[in-house]
Amino acid sequence: MNVAVNVSDREFWHSDLLTQMLNSLKRHNLTADRLTLEITEAVIMRRPKVALPLMREMHDAGIHLRIDDFGTADSSLDMLHRFPVDAFKIDRSFIGALTTGDPNAELVRAIVAMGRALGLAVVAEGVEGVETTEQLGFLQEVGCATGQGFLFMPAVSGDQAQDLLGRVLG
Repeated sequence: MNVAVNVSDREFWHSDLLTQMLNSLKRHNLTADRLTLEITEAVIMRRPKVALPLMREMHDAGIHLRIDDFGTADSSLDMLHRFPVDAFKIDRSFIGALTTGDPNAELVRAIVAMGRALGLAVVAEGVEGVETTEQLGFLQEVGCATGQGFLFMPAVSGDQAQDLLGRVLG
């Protein structure tokens, strides 16, 4: 089972982040490839020249990396190409537009095509994420193979998550 963890701005820039993550993985007898870190585009773009080597170290250690909230900061195609990421998550503001006839729906189509052209996985995300079968149908039509949201499962408490994981793993 893989675990995705959102990394805050403060956590990302902490000098011992990688060491702490690797120690925690070792302590729990897990390999680095079971961990995915989700870092917002805004955090990366605040100091891209510093973020790049940090992310390369994480990636070289075997940790998977995703750019979270893609489309909300001043990113570039060069950033997607240069940074060692496996995927990016389309910001929820774009997903909500998929069933309203909003022109942003065409942006989602272009973002998914761009991700596929770069060999990156694209995830449709958000607080509520993919909520309707119409949104899911559009995302499938444009080739977005991964999504998260209330359509698939609503948010659960820690205890409920533990019960679900016990059933899946048990």
